[in-house]
Amino acid sequence: MSQSTSSKTFQLPDKPVTYQVVSENVIPDATEPSRPLMWINGEKHPAIAGFTVVHILVEPEVCVEVYSLREDNNLGMRDIIPWHRVRLAQDVMKPNVMRDEIQSAEHVEGEESDEEEEPKAATPILSNLQPMPPNGGVVS
Repeated sequence: MSQSTSSKTFQLPDKPVTYQVVSENVIPDATEPSRPLMWINGEKHPAIAGFTVVHILVEPEVCVEVYSLREDNNLGMRDIIPWHRVRLAQDVMKPNVMRDEIQSAEHVEGEESDEEEEPKAATPILSNLQPMPPNGGVVS
């Protein structure tokens, strides 16, 4: 299954892939110091010209590592964003992977409670999903 994001297409693996991270401006410039940075897989680095984001690794409660590659492919860069500066981390995944992720999250939530709950009626997990708009839902 291929996922189209912006003008780029990439093959989704059988696990969630972090597509986009929004952070506080960890590289402030004089003109817009409070402007959030959008780190988007496959897109230009938000602050360093000539680099493209090629991989994003989220370590929850620790940091986000953003790997970028220079246009000539002769230099790689890693940005480490402290967790307290991260505002959004967005993963993309195949529908079957999403179903597994939801079931796993619900199972973990259920383990936290010591109280026994009444069984809930089964609801289709993917019944109310709508396709993501071509711009990924990003509002300019």
